[in-house]
Amino acid sequence: MKHLITAAILTLAATGASAQTYIGVGAAHFDDDTISITSLALTYDYKPNDNFAMQVALATGGDDAVASPIGPIEAELDYALSAKAKLGVTAGNAFLYGMAGYSNFNLEASARGFTISEDGNGSLLGVGVDFATPDTWGIGLEYARGFNDLEDTDIFQAVVRYGF
Repeated sequence: MKHLITAAILTLAATGASAQTYIGVGAAHFDDDTISITSLALTYDYKPNDNFAMQVALATGGDDAVASPIGPIEAELDYALSAKAKLGVTAGNAFLYGMAGYSNFNLEASARGFTISEDGNGSLLGVGVDFATPDTWGIGLEYARGFNDLEDTDIFQAVVRYGF
């Protein structure tokens, strides 16, 4: 039993020693059949080992005008907050991964002086790649497909990251 506890402690210590943390800033683009919005994206990534990472991302701002029979409808993204798990392989300075996550968002639409605010949530599935440089900088590119309230939404994210 002592050997098992010692092995578990050493494994956790080794994982913590190699853990990487990143903050990032970039753009997120949300596109479905009707609305296309590009927003500021802020990310926090925690990568405890070479094959797994977790990310929390916040996208905010961005709008789109949609033509309708009653005139233009302005759609604005107040926020989209997501939590994602990334599982993949590291090849050189690239981390290639599949991703699953969950997102909560608020979207406002206004036309002819009326405004509607809509909260929603949905699951995310996608793929991506994170490139690291020899110093502390990196780039992350990701594609996700939304489900539930995000049905048929394509989400692209590009982020410049700083590791510490």
